[in-house]
Amino acid sequence: MDAPRHPPVRPARRGGGRRLARRPPQTDDGSELQRHPGGEGAKRDPFEVLGLQGGKEGSKMEEATKARRKLALKWHPDRNIGNEEEATKKMQEINAAYNEVERMPLPAAMAMRTW
Repeated sequence: MDAPRHPPVRPARRGGGRRLARRPPQTDDGSELQRHPGGEGAKRDPFEVLGLQGGKEGSKMEEATKARRKLALKWHPDRNIGNEEEATKKMQEINAAYNEVERMPLPAAMAMRTW
């Protein structure tokens, strides 16, 4: 009687899963790209992007979710037919701000999630 066949075992990955440090962005001539405050690479406060007045201490995750949904309805590229490029940039900014708020270590009052 034959033994049951099992799928082959994948070999372990070499290198221990190490990742190399990411190099900073470079221009065409090889020099590092400089990001200036207030320029395209500057980050805005995620609570400001979502329109939350209380900031980290005064906002709840539920409010952040509602604000994201409201802004997503307003700025979705399918709803802004003649203005898809700006709408796409806005949606990327909204999603990045929400993801940043979601990953923040939050005070107990904001950490209460209702879902």
